[in-house]
Amino acid sequence: MSVRYVTNLVAGEALIHAVAKAAITGAVMYVDAQAKNEARGGFKSGAFVTRGWQSITWAVSEGRGMVTGFVGSTEKHFMFWEMGHHNAWTRQFEQNRWLTRAFQNKAGIQTAARTAAVQVGATFGLGARAVGRMVKLG
Repeated sequence: MSVRYVTNLVAGEALIHAVAKAAITGAVMYVDAQAKNEARGGFKSGAFVTRGWQSITWAVSEGRGMVTGFVGSTEKHFMFWEMGHHNAWTRQFEQNRWLTRAFQNKAGIQTAARTAAVQVGATFGLGARAVGRMVKLG
């Protein structure tokens, strides 16, 4: 008599990775859209509206068993407005925190992440409850 052991560990790891990547991608895309909506109004008065909001970008990278999301801008003036600066024209301290406000909407981020994760989980035949047990959002 022989005993045969079959494992689906590799498929399970791929599933968890795919669901986690989908959740992070959904969250990052949500923050990106929120930041762009905030930045479209321009700076303090809206009088100096530029197309700088188009420089806000997002990326998802993988490595060392992790999936990492990034939202940011390639423009230095966005950093100055986000962190705050002494404006030469208004002679005041100016600050407009587009990214900070976008990241603070945790309910929207979690909803976007959960929706993306459930969609990927459904392709593997999993329901929303099973996906919720795999990916904890908090």
